[in-house]
Amino acid sequence: MTTPDELNRHDLGHGTAYSRVVNDSGEWVGILEWHVCRDPDGELSAGGVWFDVPGLPDHAASGPKWTVESWEPLTISPSIACRDCGHHGFIRDGRWVPA
Repeated sequence: MTTPDELNRHDLGHGTAYSRVVNDSGEWVGILEWHVCRDPDGELSAGGVWFDVPGLPDHAASGPKWTVESWEPLTISPSIACRDCGHHGFIRDGRWVPA
């Protein structure tokens, strides 16, 4: 079981934020990346990003994973792209860098 901390969002800039996802042991294993995605009311929606770390839940182990280059400030690779709206960029030094 993983738990997203949806109420504790970290602003990345450029209309993008993230919240941590932790496993049952409290280890940080991914994020929910938040942005406005095709919502005329401007509501944020989220997509999951799993880190390439031990402790991933079974349902995430076989999918794509991102490398954590730095935990604080967060830097991951490769880039993140929304399949629905095309929002695309990198998380570098705790900031969103549009691609």
